Amino acid sequence: MSPTSSLRSLVLLLAVAVFAVGCDGFETGTAPDSQSTGTPTVEFASSSVGAIPSDSLVTLDVQLQNPDGNAVIVQLLYAQQASSAAPADLANSIDRITEISFAATSGDTTITRPVEIDISDADISDGRKEAFFALQQVESDGATRLGEQSEVALSIGFPPVEDIKEAGVGASVTFEAIVTEISDGDLRVQDETAGFWLAGQDELAGEASRGDLLRVSGTISEFSGQLQFFRDELNTYTIVSSENDLPDAETVTLSEADENFDELQSQRIRVENITIEPGGDSNFQGGGAEGNYTVTDEQGNTLTLRIPGDSFYAGKPIPTGPITFEGVLGQFRGDIQLRARYEDNIITE
Repeated sequence: MSPTSSLRSLVLLLAVAVFAVGCDGFETGTAPDSQSTGTPTVEFASSSVGAIPSDSLVTLDVQLQNPDGNAVIVQLLYAQQASSAAPADLANSIDRITEISFAATSGDTTITRPVEIDISDADISDGRKEAFFALQQVESDGATRLGEQSEVALSIGFPPVEDIKEAGVGASVTFEAIVTEISDGDLRVQDETAGFWLAGQDELAGEASRGDLLRVSGTISEFSGQLQFFRDELNTYTIVSSENDLPDAETVTLSEADENFDELQSQRIRVENITIEPGGDSNFQGGGAEGNYTVTDEQGNTLTLRIPGDSFYAGKPIPTGPITFEGVLGQFRGDIQLRARYEDNIITE
């Protein structure tokens, strides 16, 4: 499970716990448990739903599975106190408690009742918002009970980069992220969850600046072990805002950067107490094979320090003592690289 998914699950569980003790009138009804085949159950079709305001209407599907011939009523709770999405973000389109009815029927089938929520006026100017919902109070003359999927999180806003990466090669996606590096026509962007590579984007590279918040749409491909939008794979882009703080760099060791590259690719990292092997140079060279230097930690682990051709460090003296690297993690043809593009990427001790 991803960290974001874990957080959502934790928040939702806390929300359920709060309401269960009566803070907001939450009652669990029949508790979900291990269910045998054929047991009538009511649950959501999915545990999470994502959408952006331009989608206007979002549907939460509530399903009755294996009906036993009895009518069923279940309550849908909007857990407002646990949600960052206020009623106004949902256009006041749903009550705190909504009753959902299923007519008497039977058979090995699934009956779905859609619940529409209007998110067209949701304010996501400060980031994504979430609304939490839960099913409760099943009423039936039969044995119908709540299923395991009795809670759902509605995420309003652009999906996190972490989820974009999970969509994989070939997926058409839209997301927002902050520019962390611009170098030789390429951009690295990142949100609070992960980084992404916009490759071969000369036009955008000429317009954007480090710290810009971009909204981009495109089709994912892969090169040299990194997910990317390459050239025309980037369909549209918008500079939403500028001069934003860069995402925090995650502190890792050289071995962790190596072992966890899939997770950390195109992301800002911090590696402390490493030394640079100058390879006979007194000043950094930039670009080409000459711009690659080996860095070593106290345990003898090594990675490549990359000095791009447009790096601040090209031509500057190579530090002789321990340094801290704080910048983007990249890769080229299997060679994992710490990319030193800006003056603040190398911190001398």
